[in-house]
Amino acid sequence: MSMTSIYCGAGNIHHVGVKVTTPDGSFAETPTSKDSYETSDMNEKIEKADYKLGEDGNVIEFLNLNKDKNIRVEFIGDRRYTTTMSPTDRQAVAGVYELSKILSAMQQIKKEQEDANLKIGFINKKKERKAMEEAAEE
Repeated sequence: MSMTSIYCGAGNIHHVGVKVTTPDGSFAETPTSKDSYETSDMNEKIEKADYKLGEDGNVIEFLNLNKDKNIRVEFIGDRRYTTTMSPTDRQAVAGVYELSKILSAMQQIKKEQEDANLKIGFINKKKERKAMEEAAEE
């Protein structure tokens, strides 16, 4: 899972990170993004920065844990820009986070199932060999 911060405005702020803060002052902040991009469309500046889960300064989990609180988002770059996440955006982040956890768990179960099937196959071949050896001895 990854998170993308997108800034659109009249001028560039060259953002490479975000800080999210709840009303009680607790916050999480991304490290500098390793993957950012800037462009413009009809004089509007558009910037995006990507953060992978585990390399996001716990921002994704923080947003999930605080989905019911007003969250202030501060885009960090050459200049700073602050906005507030809408309740719909907060719920969307939480929903995607929960879905990613479920999908990761399903992938882990599938991997463990494949490993178990390999072991079962190995044991069955060993049993067959042993049965053939015993039949040859008779």
